[in-house]
Amino acid sequence: MINHARTLLLNESPTNRPAFDDHGEEYIPAAFTAQSLPSYLTRLRSIFLGTRSDPLYQNFRLAQLMGVLHSNDVAREYVLGLDGRYTYRPFGGSFVEYGFGATVRALGATTMVLETVGDSSSNDNSGRASFSWRAQTAAGPRLVVHSAWDDSIEEHDLVFTDERSQLIQVENQMYLRLFVPAGSWAAG
Repeated sequence: MINHARTLLLNESPTNRPAFDDHGEEYIPAAFTAQSLPSYLTRLRSIFLGTRSDPLYQNFRLAQLMGVLHSNDVAREYVLGLDGRYTYRPFGGSFVEYGFGATVRALGATTMVLETVGDSSSNDNSGRASFSWRAQTAAGPRLVVHSAWDDSIEEHDLVFTDERSQLIQVENQMYLRLFVPAGSWAAG
């Protein structure tokens, strides 16, 4: 099976994966089906890939793991012994060039600016590298933050000093701050 070791480490059917042209996505044979793992292997997999990993993080971590396996003579012999065909680059790859960081875009006309502050890197415990929130103002003033990951909603009372809100931590990951020019507050 092409990408035999990588496919077994990932243990996901190809139908559960994003489009093949997504970042770091590699070929998984169409006939492969995810296997039910015993608890000790499930625990080991969660150590390597996180407890609730997203596809970007899985691809990033698998690129690291496959590089390690290919760099060790004994492991490489085992990996290539399963099937010598693979489609990934075992040493280095596109993740080095990938632009990590936060991106904010307005979904409508507004004079308010949402800033990100702090670390927006991946979370090795959960295995998430991609985060998406929708922040919306509400009367109060309040900021309502919807997580696209798990549909959770966080509401935060806003306190402004010099047209900037306090730092608001979202999902224990990073901070947001709202900048509102004087006299331009609008809920919704």
